Amino acid sequence: MRSIKISIPVSLVTWWLPLVGGAIIGFISGTVEKKIASAVISVGITSAIASAFYILLGFKVFYVPLLGNLLPVILVISSAVNSALAIFVAYFISTKMIRSTFEGNNAKIEFYAKDQDEINEKLNEIATQCSDPVYSFRGENEVEVTRKCNGFTMKYIIRKEGKLFKVTLFINGDQ
Repeated sequence: MRSIKISIPVSLVTWWLPLVGGAIIGFISGTVEKKIASAVISVGITSAIASAFYILLGFKVFYVPLLGNLLPVILVISSAVNSALAIFVAYFISTKMIRSTFEGNNAKIEFYAKDQDEINEKLNEIATQCSDPVYSFRGENEVEVTRKCNGFTMKYIIRKEGKLFKVTLFINGDQ
């Protein structure tokens, strides 16, 4: 929920823009949060706050004689569309993004995959000339795999999160 402190002020500024406000908030939450559930919850809270603010403005503050009672209806529809779009964008970005950090000879890479084949496909580019994997089970929904490669050790943890698998890959360079 680290993205809330950024996304609430941004949503209050951009929410009145149909589609753009929802896309911006979804992008912020999807990139800042590290878990899918956190991104969706964060964007849901932000969307609720921004929607409530703009709907309240439409009902209590603004009156446009040309639109009459149509302005609050437009705001409710726009808020619903923005909220749905924000949730979709946050979910899509958080599932497709690869996060990586590097420090010296070490790297940490996180990504989501839908099955073991996709995990192997993504790791085969790195895991050339590696030993056979050594598996250790760390819990009911968590497996740790270690492989020795030429010049580095590759360890990755596979966790089941909802329908997807979260892979946290640690690469340690041999010195």
